[in-house]
Amino acid sequence: MNDAQPETTMLRETLRLAAAGVAAVGVENIFRELVRHLAIALNVDHAFIGVLEPGRKDSVRVIAGYFFMQFNDDFRYDLKDTPCENVIGQQFRYYPERVQELFADPHIKELETEGYAGIPLFDSHGEVLGLMAVAHREPLHDQQLTEDLLKIFSVRASVELERRHADQARSEKEQELRKSEDRLRATVESAIDCIIAMNREGQVIEFNPAAEQCFGYKKFDILGKPMAELIIPARFREGHEQGMAGFRKTGEGAYLGKRVEVTAMRADGGEFPAELAIDVAQGAEGEIFIGYIRDITERREAEEQRQQLETQLRQAQKMEAIGQLTGGIAHDFNNILTAMMGYVVLAGEHVELLGDEKLSRYLDRAQRSGQRARDLIQQMLTFSRGQHGEPRPVSLAPLIQEWIGLLETTLPSSVEIRTDLDPEVPEVLIDPVQLEQVLMNLCINARDAMQGHGTLRVSLCHVTHEDRMCASCRQPVAGEFIEIAVSDTGPGVPVDVQERMFEPFYSTKAVGHGSGMGLSMVHGIVHEHKGHLLLDSVPGAGTTLRISISPLTVSQDLKETAAPSDVKSDSHQIEGSGLLVDDEPAVSEFMQDLLEGWGLTVSVFNNSVDACMKFSDDPERFDLLIFDQTMPKMTGLDVAQHLLKLRPGLPVILYTGYSDEISEAQIRQLGIGALVNKPVDTAKLYDLVRGLLADSTQL
Repeated sequence: MNDAQPETTMLRETLRLAAAGVAAVGVENIFRELVRHLAIALNVDHAFIGVLEPGRKDSVRVIAGYFFMQFNDDFRYDLKDTPCENVIGQQFRYYPERVQELFADPHIKELETEGYAGIPLFDSHGEVLGLMAVAHREPLHDQQLTEDLLKIFSVRASVELERRHADQARSEKEQELRKSEDRLRATVESAIDCIIAMNREGQVIEFNPAAEQCFGYKKFDILGKPMAELIIPARFREGHEQGMAGFRKTGEGAYLGKRVEVTAMRADGGEFPAELAIDVAQGAEGEIFIGYIRDITERREAEEQRQQLETQLRQAQKMEAIGQLTGGIAHDFNNILTAMMGYVVLAGEHVELLGDEKLSRYLDRAQRSGQRARDLIQQMLTFSRGQHGEPRPVSLAPLIQEWIGLLETTLPSSVEIRTDLDPEVPEVLIDPVQLEQVLMNLCINARDAMQGHGTLRVSLCHVTHEDRMCASCRQPVAGEFIEIAVSDTGPGVPVDVQERMFEPFYSTKAVGHGSGMGLSMVHGIVHEHKGHLLLDSVPGAGTTLRISISPLTVSQDLKETAAPSDVKSDSHQIEGSGLLVDDEPAVSEFMQDLLEGWGLTVSVFNNSVDACMKFSDDPERFDLLIFDQTMPKMTGLDVAQHLLKLRPGLPVILYTGYSDEISEAQIRQLGIGALVNKPVDTAKLYDLVRGLLADSTQL
């Protein structure tokens, strides 16, 4: 032990004795005396106590300050950019020097502060009250002494602060008690809730302004009258009287001390849902029943709206999940069909040379089956929004009228078709081919629902909806729409079927009489065009499905779309070298056979990384690049972007079984020659390859 230790111990003990002496200082000036003694004990220029302002955590009010040996208090300062900000509600902080460099607060510079120390103040419950701090124009030298002394003084300051808060609270409570009667009356008069009081006989003795406004009675018109006859519907009054009789007999009531929902009645006889709480108080003349009543009409409506929104969200999530699953299945099937249908076409070409009519017939049937599968996949992609149409401004009345003529040839004579088409409705932005697909599916469903006998009605009108709900996405439908309605006289759609009728592969038809994709395709097409589907179905009275689409506005950006080419393949051989990348071996093998059959030399890779490395070895070797879009590690777009950097302008064909993530803008921007959908149309692919190679040789 060195010689300085006894001296330090004595000094700390002296300071503790000084703190004990401070505790005996009179109440009125205790905080001033605390900061003065603290400044003297630590030999610093400044000491102060600050308390948090009510409802604020970003500023304190100095209730006692000792600065340059002078008292200065009852002022506030912001905590931001001060060392006090790191003290409040936390723990002891010690900054022995360079405080002006560490913190940007102007008060620090004004006080010429070099060193700082502070400690938070808490009450007995651990709630933060404020802080006690010291500052000095020179560096602080003894952290332990400073901390110990601040802890001693902070305990005394915290106790005094809590005591004063308690005294203040007690005084305020006493004042409130003295004014309780007046306040109670004011509360009753100004309460938002209805407050109605009645005596044991059921007569009204209190009726506040909120009750007057809610029920439509004036207070002085109903005082002394039976409450049950005024605000309780007639069908509930007997139960009310039985409850009152039971209370008079047993002193217990079913509604006492509970919050229940009831039906109340206004002066005009109108009923509304209400929340009721009943309390019993003792008055000069016996029990007084006090009812607190709140009109919960808006709350009921809000709850219904919330439930509706939750239903919409669940439906949207379900349809999205089903759409993603459907798109993935469609992608895989397109890969299978590409190879299968392609080889059928190649086989058919060889069979024609052999002259085997029977085998040719078999292959033709296989081709038609593949086309049916392709059409089904197209419907799946339409549902999942993977296939976009070519919308253009369309006048619906003549289009529907022309289509009805075609429909009549497909329906039995036992089905009567009626139309009600308004020729003046505004145009809509829609793909007419996809619209015909929608109408065909709806009419076929209507025909099947009527079992081939009944009346089918197709109408077109300009409507405004205020409060409808989409039958497939469960979103609210409101505003101005052009509406196409398809109605039948069938048995109607059961409620349980309505919940699932737009899901892919869901069908109530017998096996072999429908794929279950018709209405899901309708959902996909209509919502792709920003429309909605409304369902009106009454058991035994038929069903109406309404297609609601917004009318075309001048501000809509209309894109011109080119008609698809109808060129056919010829037998001329194509010269050139191609690089083909597809992770599906069956597809890549077919594509290799197809391209080599046309005369091309083809290098095939099932891995995009290996293909890139091969191309990098000799970029001038290849005349044409053909990539599948959906591949692991690198997509077709990624591969195209990488290889075109090595050799710009090289013809590129991208093909895909699911093109939702690819835009025409991306294709054009990257310099890709064309995007082809699976299953591949071999005739169109032939013309495309030949054209791209011809164009590249002319450059």
